[in-house]
Amino acid sequence: MDGGALQIKDGQFFGVENTCDLTNPTPVRDMNATLFDMICSAEGESYSERILIAHTENGVVTLSSDGYANQLTRCGQ
Repeated sequence: MDGGALQIKDGQFFGVENTCDLTNPTPVRDMNATLFDMICSAEGESYSERILIAHTENGVVTLSSDGYANQLTRCGQ
């Protein structure tokens, strides 16, 4: 559902009803960001895309290859 919890941990991105392996990390020069290939599975289907993950003071910003940007806020530990 929209607004559900997301997690990035141990080389995986866990979304709402999907899981993606983050592969081929490429640091982006002069930014606190890394570009990844994502190999995902959701509802019995597989797909791949590129994603940029940039660290922010409160969490991370993700920018996917399909043009969507999301700001994720870090949960309390």
